Amino acid sequence: MSAEIVGEKFAVIIALQDYRDDEENTIPGFDYAKNDAKDFREMLLETYNVPEGNIQSFINEEATLENVEDKLPQILKSLSPFDTLYFYYVGHSYSNRGENLFTLFDSDQHNLNGTSAYYDELLLEPLSTNPCKKAFFFLDTSATELLKNKQAKIADITEEEFASYTNQFPSHAFYFSTSSGQFSYSSSKLKRGIWSWHLTNALSGEADKAFDRGNSITVTTLKKYLSRFIPTYLTKETKIRGTQDSFAILGSEINSTIAAFADDQFDDDDLNLVSLNTKEYELRRTETELYKNFPGYVKGRNSEPKRHCTSAETWATNLTQEEIKQEIEDVYKNAKTIFGFKKRECEKDPEGGFLATPPFRYTVTAYQDKEDFRSITTTRVLELRLEMGSIPADLDKVFPKIFEDLYIPITGTINFDDLTDAFEDLEDDGHGELTDEEGVLTFFPKSPKSVQSIVISDKGIVVNFSTSADSINTMLGSTQEAFGVISAPIRQLLE
Repeated sequence: MSAEIVGEKFAVIIALQDYRDDEENTIPGFDYAKNDAKDFREMLLETYNVPEGNIQSFINEEATLENVEDKLPQILKSLSPFDTLYFYYVGHSYSNRGENLFTLFDSDQHNLNGTSAYYDELLLEPLSTNPCKKAFFFLDTSATELLKNKQAKIADITEEEFASYTNQFPSHAFYFSTSSGQFSYSSSKLKRGIWSWHLTNALSGEADKAFDRGNSITVTTLKKYLSRFIPTYLTKETKIRGTQDSFAILGSEINSTIAAFADDQFDDDDLNLVSLNTKEYELRRTETELYKNFPGYVKGRNSEPKRHCTSAETWATNLTQEEIKQEIEDVYKNAKTIFGFKKRECEKDPEGGFLATPPFRYTVTAYQDKEDFRSITTTRVLELRLEMGSIPADLDKVFPKIFEDLYIPITGTINFDDLTDAFEDLEDDGHGELTDEEGVLTFFPKSPKSVQSIVISDKGIVVNFSTSADSINTMLGSTQEAFGVISAPIRQLLE
């Protein structure tokens, strides 16, 4: 019997709190990037036992194109098939004609392509020819600031290049701090980037919601943790008006372990405790419309997109921008008129599709539909800061559209077997019908009539309404009534 060969761990850290600054080149840096890099490095040393000599850091002026091009290939060539690589980057990334690049300290906004590094050339291709056992890429990055420079013919990063890479290497994973068109925000309170702080906190073993039942952080549990808790932090802990939706591109080994912790790392009861965040619920509406049906589409000059790409995403934003801007202004005026809010009590960003008032937060976003590339999907999200039983009667008059569903987040690990048993008992008693898919339960209650279905997954509970639920109070009242019908499964869920 041969012993398992255990490889070494290596890390590359690139962080750009500042860029080379002169009169003609003023690329903005990332606030607190030095702190983020320091935290990530200490986490690797203390939690992952990465040897200090195996960590190569490029911070600010150390991260020149020449220096990175000289040293990074040497690190990648030294990897064995049994090693693990951690790649961490804080800075601006973008795409040029489908190829993704990351900026460095001496990148020039007037010659970005000639002064930035290509992910494929400097990172992905060398790893393809010299693959290591596991590689995790953590990219706190955005193109939004760079896109303000209209002279640069660039776009947001494209996912296809990274997805194609992970198709070859099933135990490799990419984590991105933002989706297309978004900023990666920082916190003056934390003195850290918000995504990076949550990432390091999770990887250090300090965030129990990032663990699976075996006290391990997997590529999937980390993905779910970041996608769920970054928006929650922005809503609850900051006054930031924008949205930040992190995402990940994973290889086929979706249960690949990033780190395994001791069984006593957390109390089992705390780790598996399930709770409903009923104070963070939101009403939502989603509409999908063909590009050609928008006023800015010119027949004969424009053509419908045939694939998902950043240019189509940008076009979706441009076609809907004026309509969304006007909607935010209208909702703002309605809220002031009906509730008497003062200007100082509200925060609005019409161009960003955002409005916040004391009782609610309203966001409108538009993007290319991921399934029908010819269409634009517009989502409206109303985050209510009021108890379900204390909604003002005139609140409906504030918004131009009727909402379709209600979402309540879930924290903890759901025991779907026990939950299914409880819903099947309800079905046997004639209270509705159940459909059971992998990790998703859908219950169609017989009453109340305004509730079409209740969908439960590890992300949360979604209550879908019929057209008869034409007011917010009706929706919330029907939700409470429906929860009375399914009280036994809800108790089962929370036990």
